Amino acid sequence: MSREKVVTIAIASDVHLMAPSLLIQEGEAFQRALEADRKLLCESETLVDKLIEELQAHAPDLLLIPGDLTKDGERLSHELFAEKLQELRESGIQTLVVPGNHDIYNPHARVYDGDNHAPTDQVSPETFAEIYKDYGYGGPHLIERGPRLSYVAEPIEDLWVLAIDSCRYETNNEDRYPYTGGEVTLETILWVEKIAERAKKKGKRLLAMMHHGILEHFPVQTLLAREYLVKDWIKVASRLANAGVRVVFTGHFHAQDVAALRFPKGLLYDVETGSIVTYPSPYRIVHYYPDRLEIESHHIALQSEITNGLTLQEYGYQHLEEGLPHMIAFIIGYIQKYYPGKISDEVAANILEMVPHFTSLLMDIYSGHLEGDEVGLAYNHNPDEESDTPYSGDQFNELRQFVSSIMPQYAPIFTLIEGALHSTILPDNDLTISLT
Repeated sequence: MSREKVVTIAIASDVHLMAPSLLIQEGEAFQRALEADRKLLCESETLVDKLIEELQAHAPDLLLIPGDLTKDGERLSHELFAEKLQELRESGIQTLVVPGNHDIYNPHARVYDGDNHAPTDQVSPETFAEIYKDYGYGGPHLIERGPRLSYVAEPIEDLWVLAIDSCRYETNNEDRYPYTGGEVTLETILWVEKIAERAKKKGKRLLAMMHHGILEHFPVQTLLAREYLVKDWIKVASRLANAGVRVVFTGHFHAQDVAALRFPKGLLYDVETGSIVTYPSPYRIVHYYPDRLEIESHHIALQSEITNGLTLQEYGYQHLEEGLPHMIAFIIGYIQKYYPGKISDEVAANILEMVPHFTSLLMDIYSGHLEGDEVGLAYNHNPDEESDTPYSGDQFNELRQFVSSIMPQYAPIFTLIEGALHSTILPDNDLTISLT
């Protein structure tokens, strides 16, 4: 590949494909799973098929998938996804994958039958690599396997892709829960530095991907959502940036966001891509020039019986909104179970009682971050003006007062949250990243 040639790369993340055979019969067991996590799981195979169709139309040279390939690491789902990727391969589109926190040794790998569920086969790291041997872990494009499930490949002449395994799955079964947080071990960092040095000496272009975020995507993410960043992210980011890594494609948070941070030897960009099974079902197309990346975002276009005649985006938004009370109840239950004493039963009941009143505000905040390019909250600057729709900024202040009345220790967090509701200086969906 000449240095002048433009390479087109697609990015799709957090596919969460669920093999249809895992749902023998709908019932209470599967409904509980949906309430805990509002992904479009029943629609996931259709969405993967539509994504493949749209990618075939775009005809990129390469597709990168930064993890969470399956619902919960079921072997049947992994094998089905590998079959789907074969369609792209036959179209001349190469694919590289890396695992996400749902994909390996997941004790939630289950088959659902009415009111009951039962364990189904998980995958080990070795099985994962075998299933995806044509998608990064083997074949002529593989340059070298790294620690755990990291590797470096050359899918296109003179372009090296670093796939970094940031997941912690070794104790999942022992803990009976898939570990959400991420970590890039020292061994992996040293290996990345070695690969980056080799790429520089050989004059190769270098991109990286990993599941977890490597930079904060909003100012208080370390405080409010640290499990979506790698452990000691600032140290890891510094080592990678100083080694010459400039762009890392990530997923995990199901949101469209681009973050950047300057280090002594240059800028590092974390380009986070949302999930195709969560509103607004995005993917990215990246045109890689010698001196820049031109990134554009797309949304899966689907309107059929499976979306009740709505557009996929309308259907996905409705799905989120209907499930919001269940999702908040699940989060509160999780906190009470694993962090005893943080939320009393009385406070939990007060919160759940108020959720319907604040639904429009919570959806504004949640959907805005999923979409990217947040514009903050709308405040009512004319209190005398009557409106059927409450201003989200006014509701935010009302929520601040409500929380202050039942959990005053958390009131100061609202000042930090408010600052996080505006996008950073970088656009999140369509932008150009200079590589010079």
